[in-house]
Amino acid sequence: MNLVKRARLGAHTLLILSHKTVIKSIKDHMTCVLGIILCHIVSSVYGHGMIHDQIDALTRQIQSRSYSSALYLKRGRLYVEDENYAAARYDFERALNIDHENRSAHYYLGVLALKEDRYSEVEHRANAFLSSLRGESGALARGHRLLGSAYQGLKDYRRAAEAYQACIDHAQEPRPEFFLDLSQAYQQAHEYDKALGALEQGSRQLGQLAVFNDRALRIEIAIGSYNDALHRIDNMIAEGKRCLLYTSPS
Repeated sequence: MNLVKRARLGAHTLLILSHKTVIKSIKDHMTCVLGIILCHIVSSVYGHGMIHDQIDALTRQIQSRSYSSALYLKRGRLYVEDENYAAARYDFERALNIDHENRSAHYYLGVLALKEDRYSEVEHRANAFLSSLRGESGALARGHRLLGSAYQGLKDYRRAAEAYQACIDHAQEPRPEFFLDLSQAYQQAHEYDKALGALEQGSRQLGQLAVFNDRALRIEIAIGSYNDALHRIDNMIAEGKRCLLYTSPS
């Protein structure tokens, strides 16, 4: 067999092996995807069943305990998890009617209003919740973040930024999304230096996370700061960090 034939045979063999490998890889991937979907369906059905059982149990308790405010609040939170928002709203309002000092009811009514884009009500509920607090840092952080969402929906971006900064200041363990919220509010207010500063603040407190670099890169490109963007990319490559903006999902 001459060299040309051997080369052709070798290439043909490699092509077949490569084709088989690709087919096997696709089959393995599809099996994995189907398994994930099946697990999600099973867990979703099982989870909803558990929620309904808990709701039924709380309903029986409510009927036997003279309509407790705390129980209405618990059931309302389960209704939120079950995405039955009308029932959740009824329970939170009922909890507040029974106990006017049930501050959590204000908070959850604000969360519901946010889901329905009723931002003036979100602002009202968030302020009512915050005014009832006595220095509880976690609750203050949640309340200010909710208030920031209200102002953002109302397009009052500077007040949104103030609320988000208060959320960060009160949080015992700030999360990355707190700084992303703050940066977005400043960006919407066209205060790009402050938007980048919020991400730098996050990096100082939580470390150089990829989400911070990615958001900063997007801002720098949007405002035409290409030298800064290239410098950031060079630093990320030098440090072996992923650039989310240019990384395709696997």
